[in-house]
Amino acid sequence: MAVFGLYYGPHGTNIRIGRIAATAATAPAATPAADTAASATAAAVATASTTATTTITTTTTTATSHFHYHYRYYYYYYYYYFYYYYYYFFYYYYYYYYYYYYYYYYYYYYCYYYYYYYYSYYYYYYFYFYYYYYYYYYYIYSYYFYYYYYYYYYYYYYYYY
Repeated sequence: MAVFGLYYGPHGTNIRIGRIAATAATAPAATPAADTAASATAAAVATASTTATTTITTTTTTATSHFHYHYRYYYYYYYYYFYYYYYYFFYYYYYYYYYYYYYYYYYYYYCYYYYYYYYSYYYYYYFYFYYYYYYYYYYIYSYYFYYYYYYYYYYYYYYYY
């Protein structure tokens, strides 16, 4: 009688059926019927092992390809995401810089306009002061002129008569 056992190959995928012979003292002689049954069993197990190996290989290859595809997809996705945020940040930085420059420019012109307005007001006030001063001197001059004219008229009248 023969005893059959399983043992695994070096890579863990090939399953082999080995005939484990008992010691000569205890094992009886094998019969042709037992050898035929053992050969059929070994062939069925070998077929199942080949099918299992093919399935494992195909599954592993598919999973590896799937993993690589998704890894590449996520890599490009995150790269695009990073590029988008970088562009977004650059856009907002440029916008902020432009806005700040425009605000500074506007503030500069506002200050200039305010200064010009103040300067104009100052000149207006200065002009008004001189006008008032001129008017005052004109009034005094007119008063003196009137007084001089009156004095001259009085003198002429006194001399004539």
